[in-house]
Amino acid sequence: MAIPNAPAVVGILDSADLSDDRCASCLDPVELEESFAIRHAQRRAEWLAGRIAAKYIFLEGQGSGTLADSAELRLQQITSGALAKFSSEAYRDVIVAKDKSPAGGPARIGWRWSGERVRTAISHVNGTACAFIGGTENYAVDLEAPSRRIPAFYSHNFTPRERSWTGDCARSFNLDSDWLYTLLWSAKECLLKTPAFATLSLWNMSSIEINILAGSERLKAVHQATALSANLEFLRVETLLGLGPATHFRLAVGGTAKLILAAIKTLN
Repeated sequence: MAIPNAPAVVGILDSADLSDDRCASCLDPVELEESFAIRHAQRRAEWLAGRIAAKYIFLEGQGSGTLADSAELRLQQITSGALAKFSSEAYRDVIVAKDKSPAGGPARIGWRWSGERVRTAISHVNGTACAFIGGTENYAVDLEAPSRRIPAFYSHNFTPRERSWTGDCARSFNLDSDWLYTLLWSAKECLLKTPAFATLSLWNMSSIEINILAGSERLKAVHQATALSANLEFLRVETLLGLGPATHFRLAVGGTAKLILAAIKTLN
């Protein structure tokens, strides 16, 4: 059986919707052993939610004629009721494994009995996890909770142009500046998860400049939302790295005032 097409969705799952028995029944022995190695209870719950979300999205791709490369990305909330669509045996038949290559990289997902795997991007914060299975394009996803940081955080990690954009955007659209800074940080995190930026780390955040070319006004809808929407807002963005040429991409943004989801589907 071949690896199914990946629906063009980012699946998001609250770890509170998962019971310990449900988690255990959805993991194969290797995954279960790996989960036991995570001692911190909340981090373990987030890890489990991310893996199960990825498995759900993978299984949803069976029989789908929609490739992740060809459809607009959207957000899908995965509830405990939705998870019941597939049996525990079906979830165990899908493996989410670490990339064991020397360079590392995103986790990979595939059928338990097959050596064929595709990349899956997983992120989690504050008990919530999300997963995105990409096609042949570059892709990444990041989940963040906005928060106030010390002044040095802003001056060290963001360029003067980014700080200027944040101030202008906050005033123009009545948005919280910490929320906007978190969005920029999340966009940079996404870039670090793509092959083109894989040699960089969190220590290089100040050298990656995010320049939002169009769509800033769409952030107001996300910032004011009280609940997650399936529809993501898309921004046209370029990133500048030192003196090199600009890289252009579309940044998908979803969430609420308390949660930011950012996803990159293509880099060109």
